[in-house]
Amino acid sequence: TWRGRVVGHARSSKSPNGLVRVQQHVLSAQGDLELARELIGSKVSNQATQLRRSSRFDVSEEVALIRSLARMCKTAGSVNELLGLEGEASNIYFRNFRGMLADGYRDVFADDWQGRVGRGALDRVNVALNYVYGMLLAEVIRGIHASGLDPHAGFVHSSGRNKPALGLDLMEQFRPIIADSVVLNAINNGELKPGMFTEVLGG
Repeated sequence: TWRGRVVGHARSSKSPNGLVRVQQHVLSAQGDLELARELIGSKVSNQATQLRRSSRFDVSEEVALIRSLARMCKTAGSVNELLGLEGEASNIYFRNFRGMLADGYRDVFADDWQGRVGRGALDRVNVALNYVYGMLLAEVIRGIHASGLDPHAGFVHSSGRNKPALGLDLMEQFRPIIADSVVLNAINNGELKPGMFTEVLGG
């Protein structure tokens, strides 16, 4: 949709790897902590990399802290612990997100930036991030279908929320280095302009 929500896509009625999908569902129901550690640890590590590469300020301390959280992900004892580490890393990362915008665009785009906001965001940066995250999720879901797997049987995100849990799991590691990078480059290169945003019914 125009707000970045994935509605659906067309695909063949044929779907290979029936047995693999059964095994995926069993593993999803049992849980796989090692896989969850890799998925979240990779995301946190990529946040550190993106912040180090893109910040216009000295963020060496913040990058070091995020990297230490990524290392802690490798030995986390539960998915809940992993989510706590992920949340801590994301708070640091998005607290410094404004500093990744170029001088000429920082105030124009992030004057109303209050931190990361998901669906329902009203500031331009979050709206752009949400839209690109929606596009990334659509790509990941198509990749999962092409592999003959089920995008709803995940390992970190809950499969009970009628959300593509595996799609959300797999896209996490790509958010910083692909989606965030696209938004930052589009703003910093002047390709994305404030006048390109429209407001409809308060959204």
